[in-house]
Amino acid sequence: MIFSEIFDLVEYINSACKVSCEFGDRDLGSDEYPFVKVLMDEEFDLFKANRLSTFTNIPLTIKIIVRKGNERDALEVLEKLGQKINQFNSQRGHQVGESATPEYVDETKTYEISISYILKLIIQDT
Repeated sequence: MIFSEIFDLVEYINSACKVSCEFGDRDLGSDEYPFVKVLMDEEFDLFKANRLSTFTNIPLTIKIIVRKGNERDALEVLEKLGQKINQFNSQRGHQVGESATPEYVDETKTYEISISYILKLIIQDT
């Protein structure tokens, strides 16, 4: 269930924002920008509700990556994402973070904008 929800988020970003998106942190080729990565990079807690179900809030980072000098492309992707992301499985209570962190990465010569996102899941044994 956890992977399928993340996979659905990736597919949603691909289709709704018309930008390449993947789960994971692989190296990118210079011809792949703009690109969005969905990363699990923080610790998360599991909350046992009863013997058959568990609740969890999974923190993700959605990272928009463009070549340095193409900051406008990153901002356009951010705008599309901002318009669409709250529509992804909104009935489950997923939440986009309250801030975004822009950063120049000299080693890869990229400009990146990181956004926090919380997947709220109920894991049930039926």
